[in-house]
Amino acid sequence: MYKLSGPPKRLLLVDDDPRNIKILEMFVKTAGHDCRGAANGNAALQLCRSWAPDLLLLDIILPDMTGIDIVRILKADPTTTDIPIIMLTASADRAACLQALAAGADDYLYRPVDRDELSIRIGNLLRVKERNDLLRERLELVDQLATVAATVPGLIFSMQRRQDGQLSLPFASSAIEDLFGMTPEQVQNDAAGLLAQIHPDDATAFLSAMQVSAQGLTPLSTQWRMHHPIRGERWIECHARPHRIADGGILWHGHAQDISEAKSAERQLRIAAVAFESQDGMVVTDATGTILQVNQAFSTITGLTSAETIGKHSLTLQNGHIDENLNRVILQSLRHEGRWEGEVRSRSKDGAIDMLWLSISSVNDRNGRISHYVASLSSISEPRVAQRKILELAMYDHLTGLPNRRLFFDRLHQALLGAHRSGGYGALLLIDLDRFHDINDSHGHETGDNLLIDIGKRIQQQLRGGDSVSRPGGDEFLVLLDEPGSDLLTAAAACDSVVGKMRDAINQPLWIDGLELQITASIGITLFHDHDSQSPEKLLKQAELALYQAKQSGRDNFRFFEMSMQETLLTRTRIESGLRLALRDGHLLLFYQPQVASDGKLLGAEALIRWQPPQQALISPALFIPIAENSTIILAIGHWILTTACRQLVAWSQDPATRQLVLAVNISARQLLDPGLEQMVKDILEQTGANPTLLKLELTESAVLGNIESAISTMHKIKALGVSFSMDDFGTGYSSLTNLKRLPLDQIKIDQSFVRDIPADQDDYAIVSAIIGMGNSLRLQVIAEGVETLTQFNALAELGCDAYQGYLFGKPGPAEMLEAIARQRCG
Repeated sequence: MYKLSGPPKRLLLVDDDPRNIKILEMFVKTAGHDCRGAANGNAALQLCRSWAPDLLLLDIILPDMTGIDIVRILKADPTTTDIPIIMLTASADRAACLQALAAGADDYLYRPVDRDELSIRIGNLLRVKERNDLLRERLELVDQLATVAATVPGLIFSMQRRQDGQLSLPFASSAIEDLFGMTPEQVQNDAAGLLAQIHPDDATAFLSAMQVSAQGLTPLSTQWRMHHPIRGERWIECHARPHRIADGGILWHGHAQDISEAKSAERQLRIAAVAFESQDGMVVTDATGTILQVNQAFSTITGLTSAETIGKHSLTLQNGHIDENLNRVILQSLRHEGRWEGEVRSRSKDGAIDMLWLSISSVNDRNGRISHYVASLSSISEPRVAQRKILELAMYDHLTGLPNRRLFFDRLHQALLGAHRSGGYGALLLIDLDRFHDINDSHGHETGDNLLIDIGKRIQQQLRGGDSVSRPGGDEFLVLLDEPGSDLLTAAAACDSVVGKMRDAINQPLWIDGLELQITASIGITLFHDHDSQSPEKLLKQAELALYQAKQSGRDNFRFFEMSMQETLLTRTRIESGLRLALRDGHLLLFYQPQVASDGKLLGAEALIRWQPPQQALISPALFIPIAENSTIILAIGHWILTTACRQLVAWSQDPATRQLVLAVNISARQLLDPGLEQMVKDILEQTGANPTLLKLELTESAVLGNIESAISTMHKIKALGVSFSMDDFGTGYSSLTNLKRLPLDQIKIDQSFVRDIPADQDDYAIVSAIIGMGNSLRLQVIAEGVETLTQFNALAELGCDAYQGYLFGKPGPAEMLEAIARQRCG
């Protein structure tokens, strides 16, 4: 008897004759396997679910159901579908064995059973199951690695270059959406769209670095600029290791991250370093006034070397000419205004008295406390061609002259403290120029820079004296409104007024280098007044969420942040994460709702997804489907639904009562836009063996109208496979008759909102009548959903409706429920 290595395997023997079970037990136990027996179908099904056998030896004829029935039930249940099954029967039952094989059984043996033949066949199936289990474990490991990759900052990817030079990313973590504004599916087969985002000045260097890496199989390490569809120009850093694959191509595994902030900080440091070595004397002290650093110009002006000053108190610079009153004024100004500027007298190292112009600014830490002082000094007796202030270079945007992110955040922190003390409100506005990259790409960076300068001035002109505007980078501006109101409503109204003026100013045409340009802006607004629960970083995140809502509403718009936005975002994240686990762990189900003809004949069903978390109630699809449709997970869910539905069609094809049923499957807008949809449908039909003429795909009007030309092309390709199409929720969209005639539809479904109140509601009745008449004229079948009463049914039947779906004919339920209805109507 065949014996596998490792722990004994569990074999379940199902036969209503105890003698047969005894004989089989003797064979099986001799091989070292654990076995149990069951005398009927119900006992066998219960053991399959509770004991989880590795293999099932199943008699064709049992007292309560046939072995074929058991096969169908096991193969339809995700928890038992992988159990190998060997049918046992007399030689006269060959036809029944073939029927069992069609239902999903793996092998069959005639009685009397030959011991050696039984050993070989059990061994073969157990080996296959071991390989399948190993494959499943590897797939689960891949899913786990993908989950881990999603938590790692930056993008984890695999990049493949084929021999013909085409690039693709077979694997990309979910961070690709944040980094490049693209989904993993969009680059899985072709990364041309991603390459197109690389800055033209950097594209050659990137491709050259990749070529060098491929030729020598050396690590790829490069940086480049790219254009993000929302955030504009960003810097990306990439590190990857290559290896050659079987087809001669190159595969890199690596990591990419956004280094824009680091590049900006590096640039600011270079500017600050240059500025620090300017013609003005520069001094940096800590909060107590102890000197930390001086530049060469300081030594030239004072005659003191860095060794003679660093570590000493700044008062020593006065060399005995200490003016207590002046020092008091300077300290008060620094404490309240953050800066002081004026004339001071100083004795140089050789004893000469010199008049200096001194500018001092305080630098605050994240908590608003003074951490350093920066001072610049120059001899006012010497003429100056140009005075460059290090503070301006370190704290202001070099292009527009507006405060940069660092200075703006300092002011925002002070505003938070002020709002907390006064009890009033402040406001933070995040302004993003719509489609700025189009102007940049069309007219060049110099034109884009000039536009940013002009827009910065226009925004600044709409502000009051205490307000601030900043350009943190790219095509974004930050605006701080200082106490627009003492209460929430007043502050919101004031913001609304200011934003209106800003939008009017921004929308005015601009003349740059003889070109007339026009641009709009999207604005996110958040209000604040409680310092204890807010921080500049948190406020900026809120403004970003509000800006996202403004852009989603069509750009050239503005939105206020509400806590419900953040709560909604957290809920969406939890549900999306739960869906990924549900898909992985088999917690998704398909229910089936009957569709019938006017004479009551069962035509088919609509497949409806359900989510059944362990030991919890079913989660309504109304809660999780909209979230899934706005995420790439809908593609994976759609694949699972279509595969499960096709397997169900194959199972139904074995039963005369269900073999003609047509199964409708919903296709989301994102699936319809996926260029791989037609190939996916074709692959699933081939893999499952489902009859394509019994598969109907349901699309909504809005999904089709989103990109009608692409939708029509995809639908024709799928229809060529034999699959039919139905337009769901018909009447709720805005499709024209012209568009409707172009679509390769077989059916239109009247939305339940029109069915609910007929025939009492004459408007709905007239709409339904028109839809049915139009469907008949276009030779389309018409089905009504949401039919719950005989009154509704009779009204629809009088109008000539072809088919019906609703609680009147059956609620959605498991496949067994629909099969029972089919058998009842056949009987």
